[in-house]
Amino acid sequence: MWIGSAVRGVLVLYCVFINASASSECDLCRDIVKEFKSGLAKTEKSGFAGGNTNWEEKSLGKWKTSETRLVEIVDNHVCKHDSKACHAFIEKHEEALEDWYFNIYKDQDNSDGLDEHLCIDFAKVCCPPGTFSRNCDQMCPMDEGGVCGGRGKCDGDGTRSGLGVCKCDDGYQGKFCDICSDKYYQEATGNIKLCKKCDVSCEDTCTGEGPNGCDDCADGYTWDSNKGCLDDNECETEETCIEGKYCVNTDGSHECKACSGDCKACIGGKAADCTLCADGYQRQNTEEETSICEDMDECQSESQLCKNIEGAACVNTVGSFDCKCSAENHVIEGDKCVEKPADPLQESQDEEDANKKSDDDKKSKIDSSNKSSKDEL
Repeated sequence: MWIGSAVRGVLVLYCVFINASASSECDLCRDIVKEFKSGLAKTEKSGFAGGNTNWEEKSLGKWKTSETRLVEIVDNHVCKHDSKACHAFIEKHEEALEDWYFNIYKDQDNSDGLDEHLCIDFAKVCCPPGTFSRNCDQMCPMDEGGVCGGRGKCDGDGTRSGLGVCKCDDGYQGKFCDICSDKYYQEATGNIKLCKKCDVSCEDTCTGEGPNGCDDCADGYTWDSNKGCLDDNECETEETCIEGKYCVNTDGSHECKACSGDCKACIGGKAADCTLCADGYQRQNTEEETSICEDMDECQSESQLCKNIEGAACVNTVGSFDCKCSAENHVIEGDKCVEKPADPLQESQDEEDANKKSDDDKKSKIDSSNKSSKDEL
């Protein structure tokens, strides 16, 4: 059993590798064709660079299919990214490219047919549109709209790889991409199968456009016999959001956003939207339903604040207050202000600074004395 599973696994990996390789070979060939056609367009009016055009045309041939032009196209316009695979492909299929250039292109007014000639007929790495498989003998799913009904892409279309199944566009499903997916409905447009997205208020399926077309309502919506699925306004429910936030209704849901910092409760994000002031704030105009909350000066409204601390006074802060010592270099300790204890590290630093200053002064006096002596001499 293990050996059989291992062999099957190797075969699957081998097939995947072959398919990927075949697809990339086709892509490479078509890139070369695209670059070659671009080179043809860019060199169309170049002509010979020599001085004797008559002699060059007689000896080298007309410019349109001259070897000089072919070399210029291959050297300067193909394999622009210097890919080894590209150069190897050109070298391998050089005769096929020259055959088209010298024998077919000379009788045409355009570069049509190069893809078929090089990639399909000679290199055999691509297939005609609408077909796939190693021998190009498998057809992609088609209906009146074309490959996959024109509503998707066929896996491997035009290559010698792939599974030939349709990868449908959004909103479509089925072998021919002719069935509407969930959350989509088919619009009545005659023979054209056009799937449109259901309204956001629909649960999964619908029969037509808008909220009235829903089979069932999505979460956050309620059915109305006249208007279909209508959005629930969660903000009308009390206590939808926690304290300090206000509710904003959205389609099928809601958001809770923060009030202004001076609000404890609000109906909006601005300072004027407060319905209840935060601690330490009071309303400017109590007669209005909403008003600006201003900082409360507790030191004025409550005269006894900090009175129980000897040597301290009340200092108002935004939303609150502090008790601070009136005397400089004093701190609150228990129920009174005391002198701030000396910092040993600061004393050491002060002493070091004083000694340094004394040394600098002495040096300055010596320098001044030496300068005076020199001046006298």
